[in-house]
Amino acid sequence: AAAAASSQLQAMAAQQQALAQAALQKQVLEQQKKARRLHVGNLPESSEVTDRMIRDFFNTVMKSSGLTAGDCVTDVYLNTTLRFAFITFRTAEEAALALGSLDGVLMLGAALKIQRPNDYQPAIITPQPVAGFGSLLSQPSPILQQLQAQRLLAQQAALLATNPTAARL
Repeated sequence: AAAAASSQLQAMAAQQQALAQAALQKQVLEQQKKARRLHVGNLPESSEVTDRMIRDFFNTVMKSSGLTAGDCVTDVYLNTTLRFAFITFRTAEEAALALGSLDGVLMLGAALKIQRPNDYQPAIITPQPVAGFGSLLSQPSPILQQLQAQRLLAQQAALLATNPTAARL
């Protein structure tokens, strides 16, 4: 009976760990997706502006300014009524290059306003300690906290597997 309970506890802990890892992976992928998107405002008033035109414009400008070697825009959502677009780049690095280099670039006489979308949250980077100074920030990132919780669950499952009476304490 104790072995069966221990086995059940191990299975539950493994399942919890797998669910936590899946949730963490989903969170990371969502964060990466948001890091690849930019909001482009003040599009030209021309009714000729299309999502394809915006894609070609950004690909051409990024290549001609040496920021990328190939096409970097993967998707464009265009709102012609409000004169803005959301542009998705291949990588977060290309989006950052466009943000830092192309704000104010002229498209059909209109100076584009390039910024991060409202739902963008910068990635939380866990600082590395500097020799002799320790960590400058006292709060670990949520991702680090989740990984630590996963490790604790795995350790608890291993402890319960070797000592079933510990579950009753």
